[in-house]
Amino acid sequence: MMCSLFLTTLSLVVAELAAGTPGVRADSGATQGRETAQVDAEAPAVQTRGCPDATITIEIMTDQYPEDTTWELTERGGGVVDSAEPLSSAHTLHTWDVCADSQACYDFVIHDSFGDGICCGQGSGYYNVYYEGVIVGSGSAFQSVDNVFDIGAGCQPSVCGDGTCEVDETCDGCPADCGVCPYCDACYTNTTDDWITNVRFHTIDNSSSQDGPCSYGDYTALSTSVDPESEYTLSVSFFSNGKWTEHVRAWIDWNQDNTFDSTESYYLGSGVDATLSRQIVVPADAMIGCTIMRVIENFEMDPPTPCPDLFFGETEDYSVCVSGVEMGACCVDSAPWCLDLLPQTECEAQAGTFLGNGSACGALDCNGNASPDGCDLIDGGDFDANGIIDLADYRVLAETMAGPTASPNVPSPECLSAYLAAFDMDADGDVDLEDFAVFERLITP
Repeated sequence: MMCSLFLTTLSLVVAELAAGTPGVRADSGATQGRETAQVDAEAPAVQTRGCPDATITIEIMTDQYPEDTTWELTERGGGVVDSAEPLSSAHTLHTWDVCADSQACYDFVIHDSFGDGICCGQGSGYYNVYYEGVIVGSGSAFQSVDNVFDIGAGCQPSVCGDGTCEVDETCDGCPADCGVCPYCDACYTNTTDDWITNVRFHTIDNSSSQDGPCSYGDYTALSTSVDPESEYTLSVSFFSNGKWTEHVRAWIDWNQDNTFDSTESYYLGSGVDATLSRQIVVPADAMIGCTIMRVIENFEMDPPTPCPDLFFGETEDYSVCVSGVEMGACCVDSAPWCLDLLPQTECEAQAGTFLGNGSACGALDCNGNASPDGCDLIDGGDFDANGIIDLADYRVLAETMAGPTASPNVPSPECLSAYLAAFDMDADGDVDLEDFAVFERLITP
């Protein structure tokens, strides 16, 4: 049975506004002049007593606007076991004891309804979460939400029964058969106030407008090649409506472990409608191959995480290839016509035409149909999507020609004629058994 015990509140009130008076937050920090209403009510004091099994203690120091703050504690696999309504009393330490089941696992979430967190524009707020007197999580600078996961002795390491790391798994605790964990998601819910307008890094020079839902732009089809121990300039421009102060930080996953580590992070600075730049030196031990560069523009404060779930800001991802050799798109004479992110030497070994360092298939017309499209990409002709073109693909093509319901891998109509041309092995203008025979001889050892 869960019980919530609200401990005696230690009042540290520094300044409060009159009760119920609508006000405007000063243009200093995260709020920057946005309107809100103020509430002044002392938090009630409740007698304290111990818990028979285990205790989770929650401390929150409020900022100038405590009514923005709520929290929930949920049991893993269950529901909400305790929560707090909008708080009261500014600049005050609030403390709760929650009686917990020592065999269960819990998650804590704190919300700020205005989206400016509890530090540092409107005071020095913070929160701490303890399990049996030992601190297990804390925070201060966030925007709309922050979390503490895996609270309690009943929390078990992540188990990936299907061989993949799920979104709600920690990845660090996944067993070996989980494979590579996906990069974390990034989301800013506001889509009207601020966004990245240009990113330049070596040969990447990408201008963009607001990137749509979650303010996330996937530009990983754009790549650049860099050399270990060489220095390059990263430049990021952004729009902030002429008044919002934005901060910019970038992460580059040099060790290619699909996480953005603190040692892979680069702060560019802050400004209003600005262009910020800094030099980045590729580590000598950077892993050879292509990886992800994540660029984040964040309102009011240095981006606190490469995986934001906040309100004002934007995220863009790009590809960076460490090799010391030219990497780009390669056009070959038959399907698939375009191979992406290929070293120049490997392209030439396949009798292909290398299209230049940093080039990408999505912008090329390798098959000459006057349009960069799906026919140019690596999946052209690979009907069973196994990464190679073989006899099985020819059989699927034959099934496709028999009717649209004959195969689950029906190519798009605009690509079908191009695919058929690729399978016309004897160049007689049609695809028939003669082509099948030629094709079979070519792929038979």
